[in-house]
Amino acid sequence: MTIKKTIILLVLICLGLASYYFSSLQNTKVIKQMSSAMEPAIQRDSFLRVKIGPFKTTDFKRGDIIVFTSEDRKNEYVSRIIGLPNEHVEINEGKVWINGQVLNEPYLTASTVTTVNKNLGETGGNVVLSSNSYYIAKDSRKYALDSLFFGALPIEMITGKVIKILK
Repeated sequence: MTIKKTIILLVLICLGLASYYFSSLQNTKVIKQMSSAMEPAIQRDSFLRVKIGPFKTTDFKRGDIIVFTSEDRKNEYVSRIIGLPNEHVEINEGKVWINGQVLNEPYLTASTVTTVNKNLGETGGNVVLSSNSYYIAKDSRKYALDSLFFGALPIEMITGKVIKILK
């Protein structure tokens, strides 16, 4: 192969790689995690690459870290999906139960206890999710704005899905 052909081939490869890289950044944004509510998985002041919606219910699985908006659409928060559409979620004995089985949550510290905020009343920790709602919780379960505080989250409130922790 001649030097000219080699240079042309390298330029084409570089253009292809650049095109792939920049297309993968479309429909994403970078946000800063301002709280310690997702520790230890995401440290305070970490930067997160987030895929921007809209989303379908098939876009999420249990354990995904998502970004959702407040009802007034003024603030965004980061949380983890622990309950999927149509599932029975129960908070009992300091644990999350999904369809009668204790949820394995390896991302939590051993001392983490899950409780429901009194704001939800007696049934807040025992809910069957609708076909377009999720149950979300912060990894640090204390003082968090998540389903343990306000109940199920409709998919329309989800604005992003964390695809990479940038630190």
